[in-house]
Amino acid sequence: MSILELPVELLIKILSYLECNDLRQIRYASKVFHVIIENNIHLMNKFEIHELTIISTHREKQEEKFDVEFSTYNGFNPIKEKRIKIVSFIFLPNLNSYQQKNIYSSCLHYYLTRCDINYLESISITVEGVNELFDVINQFITSKTPIKNINISVSKTPTPHSIETFITNTQNIEYLRINKLNFYPSISTITFPTFEKLRVLEIYDYFDNEQYIKEVMKLESLPVEILIKIFSYLEHHEIRNVKLTSRSLYIVVSKNIHAIKKHKLYHLKFGNVNDEEEEELFDVELNFHDSNALGYSRNCREFKFIKMDRLHNLLRRCDMYYLENLVIYGRKSKILFDILEPHLPENSRVLTLQIDTVQTSTPQKVEKFFNKLRSLESLTIRNLTFIKPKETINFPVFPNLSMLRIESTHYTEEDFIKNTSLNLINNCFKIHHFTFDTHTKNFSIGTIQALIEKKLNTLKCLDTDIFHRFTIILHSFIGISNENRFNMLSALSTRWKNSFTRWMVIENNVVAHKYCRRCGKTIYFNFHVL
Repeated sequence: MSILELPVELLIKILSYLECNDLRQIRYASKVFHVIIENNIHLMNKFEIHELTIISTHREKQEEKFDVEFSTYNGFNPIKEKRIKIVSFIFLPNLNSYQQKNIYSSCLHYYLTRCDINYLESISITVEGVNELFDVINQFITSKTPIKNINISVSKTPTPHSIETFITNTQNIEYLRINKLNFYPSISTITFPTFEKLRVLEIYDYFDNEQYIKEVMKLESLPVEILIKIFSYLEHHEIRNVKLTSRSLYIVVSKNIHAIKKHKLYHLKFGNVNDEEEEELFDVELNFHDSNALGYSRNCREFKFIKMDRLHNLLRRCDMYYLENLVIYGRKSKILFDILEPHLPENSRVLTLQIDTVQTSTPQKVEKFFNKLRSLESLTIRNLTFIKPKETINFPVFPNLSMLRIESTHYTEEDFIKNTSLNLINNCFKIHHFTFDTHTKNFSIGTIQALIEKKLNTLKCLDTDIFHRFTIILHSFIGISNENRFNMLSALSTRWKNSFTRWMVIENNVVAHKYCRRCGKTIYFNFHVL
């Protein structure tokens, strides 16, 4: 029985394992086999490839020649990948890579026919002066090909239409790197599609590529709307990184950064790290709702010693509407609140605020900042002093503030803390827990008395939500003697003992209970001398 008498399907199965680099080699051996394979090559075994690399070498008799590498996963061990170069075009399950040098475009067509392109994820093309390459590739790569990464370097190529078709078929990519992309003649250009899923874009505009990049950045070649939409998905946390790759792209993005997609920010912590007269530097901590914000796989990012313009760029990439937690700290900063206030929406949703600033900007700027934070539920003020001494601010009404903590340090004057505390208590209707923590020995009992009197007056005028816990902490290291400590507690007992349902002195603490008949709640007053 002759082998030619076998069914075509079986014969093609056998011929699939031939170590043939090209159909021409089969023709030299057997024209019959050549015809059978040529007519039934679609039935031959196909091999999954995941990476394709094509590099042009030189021309031979007006024919283009390439170095080609096909890479696939290890069939026996998909975790461990290794590169193996073999000299014949035959894929075995335990081989990962096949490389062939100086092949013609017809050979490349044969190889791609033998491969299953449906698993191709990455393609790298580095060519110069080619005519037929992209016509061959476009026969196999379609919009359904799951390509994620493209690395392209094309120069002196007279076929922009084929390249445009190739890029259009791969518009679902996530990573695009253009090292070179120019044509012959130089007036030729292409139009980029909208890359919906693009996350990384690298364009290098040096040497002979610079002129083309400038053409690409023009409005008629790449609309600004598309460019900004692309940039919204990039892994650039600031514009400066774009400038390192493409100045033209940097200019377009800088002018249209307001249109870039913003990422939901829910926690922000920042402050200046130098109190010198030179340009201020800042540390910033950002926490996001989405894991890919600013191009990072984790939700938190920290930036150290950044300048004001970089901080502005970071905040402009963030959606402040979702901001819930805010921490501000700094020393001798004139622009701390000026930087943040323009980025906050008028009806900010910030719930928790912590402030520790010394000799900051004017009270008017801080008041403007607080006016946007009327939804606060928790406020901690450790320090809040201004460049000019004895300046105070008028806080707005915080209808939802339930926890208030004020600390007094050696930076803070007693009158400022007293006025601040009374002002806040007067403008807060739902405080359940108030804590006053003093670290200074110059703090008088009169200030504490004023706070408690204000507290008791608040209890008489409110029907529902009132203080549930009122705490004053006097640290022992501030220099209060045991005698003064006893006198302070005694004075408190004498003045307000009859105003409370229950009054107890336990060591250095006074615990007082106040029952409100209107709302049926018990208020706890704690005075700690630590």
